[in-house]
Amino acid sequence: MSEVYIRFDGPPGPVSGRFIEVERDGASISIGEWRDDGDDCLLVLTKYNQLEERNRKLEAVADAAKRVSTLIVIGYDELDRHIVLLQQALAALEDLTTPTK
Repeated sequence: MSEVYIRFDGPPGPVSGRFIEVERDGASISIGEWRDDGDDCLLVLTKYNQLEERNRKLEAVADAAKRVSTLIVIGYDELDRHIVLLQQALAALEDLTTPTK
């Protein structure tokens, strides 16, 4: 994902720079909505908040997928171990039931 820039016409200071635009890859973008807050104006980052929520959900899905794949791998490893133990037990039973000469 490319970076988002908030462009001003000067640095912070006693006479701060004025807001120019929000941009990505050199193009102006809309990332939220302006709201009047009495003496100030706020830029509410609605799209950013939606992206953050989406990213949290994707991370939760990825984490769940990792846990499931780990369980599957552990399950197969455990299954293989149990098969070996069963084969050993069957071999031992065959030895016990095979008549000796």
